[in-house]
Parts: sequence; structure tokens; C-alpha cells
Amino acid sequence: RCTPLEYKHKGGINLYVFSEGGAKIAFMRENPNVAVSIASPYDAKVNFFGARGLQIWGKAKIYARFKEKDEFKATVKELGIDETRFPPEINFKIIVIEPEKIKYRDTRNGYRGVTWYRD
Repeated sequence: RCTPLEYKHKGGINLYVFSEGGAKIAFMRENPNVAVSIASPYDAKVNFFGARGLQIWGKAKIYARFKEKDEFKATVKELGIDETRFPPEINFKIIVIEPEKIKYRDTRNGYRGVTWYRD
């Protein structure tokens, strides 16, 4: 399943995604292997080799506000988010993506397929 989502990043290499739920959560609980793509917008007609971005492969952990309460609260605190701003009735989830492999591409600046692997 491929779903465009917003994410947060706070130092380190993990990505944090907030979600109200849906099929993606059920799929990730069943199979935590995920892939993520982050790319800068570009116009190939103006700058054909201007594509820049990351491809990330890793494992997802899911912390539901009402199920994994301690992990959810700790992660929200770590990200500097005021949990009281969330509507109290919504069981938000945080998807924590821990990368195992990251590939960077910025051909215009000489980076093509630069790859990092978790030890």
C-alpha cells in the first residue's frame, strides 16, 4: 500500500508519522517492513537531472494513543508536541520508521545512489 503522508524528523534518522488509522496501520502491524520516498519537487523539462531525494527501507513501529499509551506519550514528548492539542476522542497513531537502508540521489551535484546501511 502506498499512501502520501506528512512526517516529522527530530535529529537521528528515524521518521515519525501521525495517522488516524486505516488499512496502512493494519498492514504494518502484520508486516512492519516499509519503504518511504522523500523527494524535492522538480520540473524535468527545466532541469532533467535535477531530481533529489531519499529512498528509505526500514521497520515500522506503531504506537496507538489508547493502546501503547506510554510509548505514544514518550514519543510525543520527545518530538516536543503538546498532546493536549489532539482532540481527546481520536485514537491517533504514531508510526516510527527506523531505517535499515537509505539511498540518496542528487545527480546534478554528483550524488547518485549513495547508500547507507544500518550496522
